[in-house]
Amino acid sequence: MRLSFKTKFENEKPTYFIEKVWLSIYVPLDGMILHAYKNEYKEKFGKEWDTKEDLKPKHHTIRRVTKTGKKRWHNKLKIQFITGNRWVKNGLLAFAPEKNVVSVQDIKIEYYDDGDCVEVIIDNKTKTVDELEQFCINDGFESSDDFFEFFNHDFEGQIIHWTDLKY
Repeated sequence: MRLSFKTKFENEKPTYFIEKVWLSIYVPLDGMILHAYKNEYKEKFGKEWDTKEDLKPKHHTIRRVTKTGKKRWHNKLKIQFITGNRWVKNGLLAFAPEKNVVSVQDIKIEYYDDGDCVEVIIDNKTKTVDELEQFCINDGFESSDDFFEFFNHDFEGQIIHWTDLKY
């Protein structure tokens, strides 16, 4: 199944999700492999790999359950990492090789006290502030503040893992 990634947030700030996904896939393998894919990146995107030293890998992503509550993702599905617009001719770009879904976890984000407080529940376990900060970074955000700017309302979905990481 296709997993589409934005390259910019609503505020036009770059997400670096493509680079962060690549870091989660290639860095654990071998530096030479990463170097080869940085060259492929330049060919595909027409620009150099961002040399930001502080980029952290994106080990998973979050997707909403369907309006009927159906959970679309499960283990062993093939992930096609894409970016772009499917409605534009030649608009989709696969930016990484297919990977299997390693695991899927349920996630709920619940706001209360008129939005002043938020609770994140993964597989029926509420996460602490410290756990949340690492989770947000592992999901590709710079901080939990950035994560909650993006997920700024109640949410129910799935965490899709392509690595062995679980919460």
